Amino acid sequence: MSSDEPIRQQPLIATVSPQAARTVVNVEGEACYPTSAPLDQALQSALAAPARVVDIDFSHVTFCDCHALNTLLRARCQAARAGAHLTLRPTLQPVVHRLLTLTGAAPLLSGERPHAA
Repeated sequence: MSSDEPIRQQPLIATVSPQAARTVVNVEGEACYPTSAPLDQALQSALAAPARVVDIDFSHVTFCDCHALNTLLRARCQAARAGAHLTLRPTLQPVVHRLLTLTGAAPLLSGERPHAA
């Protein structure tokens, strides 16, 4: 690939699967600013479902930037205000796990309680 060729991003696919007690959002691809609309739409759909628990499966997300992370954190706040619980399932690609760890968002999205400093 020459330096003149644009970098192509893998599209983001997000599907919502309502189940009895929870709603699962399955996400795959690259979660970043240019591709994040499907993630936001799926999260909004999941939060509108009657289930009070939303699980997000990010195991097939190969890249995540700050924009997508903010989308997740906004959805978490929205869920909390509605009395719902939103978490990421623990199986993550290393690059996503690293972003969550470095930003301090891992405990917020995993359902863990942050440790007191």
